Amino acid sequence: MRSLLRPVAALAVGFTTTTYAFSASTSFCAAAPHVPYISSKTAAAIDVSLMNPSASPAYTLPQLMELAGLTVSTAFHKTYPPSSHVLVFVGPGNNGGDGLVAARHLKLWGYDVTCVVPKLKDAFFEKLRKQAEDCGCEIITKEPREGYASLLTPSTVIIDSVFGFSATGPPRAPYNDIVPFLHSTTAPVMAVDIPSGWSVDSGDVNYTNYAPDSLISLTAPKLGSKGFKGRHWLGGHFVPKRFEAEFGIKVDGVYEGGEIVRELTPGGEGGEDVDGYSVVYVTAPNGDLAQVIASELVKSKTVACVNIIPAVKSVYAWKGNVEVDDEVLMMIKTRKERVGDVEKIVKKLHEYETPEVLVVGVEGGSKEYLKWLGESVDKRK
Repeated sequence: MRSLLRPVAALAVGFTTTTYAFSASTSFCAAAPHVPYISSKTAAAIDVSLMNPSASPAYTLPQLMELAGLTVSTAFHKTYPPSSHVLVFVGPGNNGGDGLVAARHLKLWGYDVTCVVPKLKDAFFEKLRKQAEDCGCEIITKEPREGYASLLTPSTVIIDSVFGFSATGPPRAPYNDIVPFLHSTTAPVMAVDIPSGWSVDSGDVNYTNYAPDSLISLTAPKLGSKGFKGRHWLGGHFVPKRFEAEFGIKVDGVYEGGEIVRELTPGGEGGEDVDGYSVVYVTAPNGDLAQVIASELVKSKTVACVNIIPAVKSVYAWKGNVEVDDEVLMMIKTRKERVGDVEKIVKKLHEYETPEVLVVGVEGGSKEYLKWLGESVDKRK
């Protein structure tokens, strides 16, 4: 019987060349800046500071909303083709205002845009609605007799800009009909800042099973989005660097060149994913068995890739003796949620009574590679 978790040092001894680094993070490209999550309280404080008239940057609400809406539309444009029909559900507050600005930009960029605007809180938001309408967006103020589903086409993508980080409690009319529709629709959805119905600080605590395909976080990802598994964007290229020290967010080095959004990996980390992906190390007695195991793992889409490293000499303590084995090392890359499935397949096909399985969290990597990794692995059913 072989040990399930042999000490890391025992494996490290066996490398015959320094080409193979044991750290998962060095298997990928250099990590991008870490992007921390923030609470709803911190998000509110940042908004207050951004619009403080007596201190820089002293933004006005219209300025911030235009920047936020442009950010939303940019993330949408990077995610969905211009052939899409965009159905924007507009909430009564700032999140809804961001949606109206985004709708206007998307219409100007060639998208077919419909906005559901059941309620606006003041004249400023009415101006945003009028601007969107003047640019060609279709405006609907109440639920169609046939229901919101009648607005869908085969190419529809929904923007959920109903409730933002300040929302609390159950939705009231008319949004008590809109939010359940968002939760039940099969159309793809991009949520603005936080999916409507989720807790800003705790995520989907009401077990709605609402899982938008994409999310655009504004300023910084919120704590509640830690469990988000879809495509995740960050936009906040209007926040001064001094806010890093004041609020514990990351500003410097987050955005590349003239970009105003950055794609994050599952878990909300910029260019890296502490929670979303894992590297699993498994040894095998020979290359043939390693290839059988690797082929099954990849074929079943349980993992994205298996690197088979030959000529590993393992030195370890076993039953009071120092043992030396010539083995093959498999470096398996997958979603964290599939690690248990990896172990099941390894145990089924392996010759050892207790195969060696060692899991290492991914500390960083190129966003392109991590995106490919996530797309290559089926989510756990």
